Amino acid sequence: LATTSASFLVSDSPIRSTSILPPIFTTIMSPPTQRDTTILDAEPITELEAKLQEALRTSNMIIEAQKKIMGGMQAQTVLQSMYLEGVRGQLQGQEVKEAKKKRKTGKINMDGRAKVLTQDDIIEGVQEWQDGQDKAVADAATKKQAKEKYTAAMDIWKVREIDRKQRNGTLKSRWDKDVKAWNVERDDAKIGHRKPRWTKPKMPAMGKATRRPTLAYYTTENPSSDEEEEEEEEE
Repeated sequence: LATTSASFLVSDSPIRSTSILPPIFTTIMSPPTQRDTTILDAEPITELEAKLQEALRTSNMIIEAQKKIMGGMQAQTVLQSMYLEGVRGQLQGQEVKEAKKKRKTGKINMDGRAKVLTQDDIIEGVQEWQDGQDKAVADAATKKQAKEKYTAAMDIWKVREIDRKQRNGTLKSRWDKDVKAWNVERDDAKIGHRKPRWTKPKMPAMGKATRRPTLAYYTTENPSSDEEEEEEEEE
């Protein structure tokens, strides 16, 4: 269970509203019907026929009982699934409320005391709130700038990868052609009892892929990142 999509059931972490159980697959069950009526209504001639009829009746009763039990279990499972969906919705609402409570509202808590704008506590609280706002704006700008740098770096990397693969493909095609020509020369040399006029071509060195840019590289504080980007563009 720990390796399935329902691993959150056995995890020590709190269950979140985003945790979803696997879907329920129900089976369509046929309605109760009278089975083997012709055989059971016939008058048994021998003792064996009477025993077989009784065994058939017992078997039909067991099948019907099993169908009732399975139908009840499926209905119970569906009802429990509906209940869990309702609880999950309530849990999601509770998570939203808790998230709103954690947000900074900018209000200064003075524990019911009178508030005078010249008090040091008030000034410090306002300054702390303003610093938090400035930091949030700066962080948002930094993330945006990092995303823009990452997007530009990815565009350059993709173009370079296309060029590299094309160059490698051209080198590989030429090498394959040279190898085929050498194979012909080798076969002719064997027939003529002589050595090939040239050695087998070696595979040329292929261009290696450059490191793929990552968003984390641009989001971390790396003073040399701008300089490295400029060097790459010059190359």
